[in-house]
Amino acid sequence: MQIVKTLLFTLSFLGCYLANTQTLVQDINDVIVGSQPHSLISSEDHVYFIADSDEYGKELFRTDGQTTEVVRDFSEGERSTDVYRIHDFEDHLLVFLKRDKIRDVELWKIMHDSKEVTLLRSFSSFSRSYASENALYFFATTNERTV
Repeated sequence: MQIVKTLLFTLSFLGCYLANTQTLVQDINDVIVGSQPHSLISSEDHVYFIADSDEYGKELFRTDGQTTEVVRDFSEGERSTDVYRIHDFEDHLLVFLKRDKIRDVELWKIMHDSKEVTLLRSFSSFSRSYASENALYFFATTNERTV
């Protein structure tokens, strides 16, 4: 059985994900299943995306077209993180994710330039979100009330 390699291609930073030229940046998962990259966000000099790797499981990655790296191993090791939404702002990302089935949904802030990651708040449930300019609107429930 031939192993299917998942190839991560650089995408045009000109604002369009369907570029005419593609270049392999890094093969992050050399298994039959593949890395299944999705939810691509072009921001600053990087493209952020969710993918599955042998080393980290499903996590948030970023590439600058030269190197590809995991932003943070939120679930540590091969356990996967469920990333629900990624919103891009001028100097940071806001990411809704769930580290495992026991934990609440968490809202994280990730700085573009330093990859500094800060947990902002946890919610017992989360349904949807919308970003407009520098504001984030979302529906979530804490143990106390709906936000």
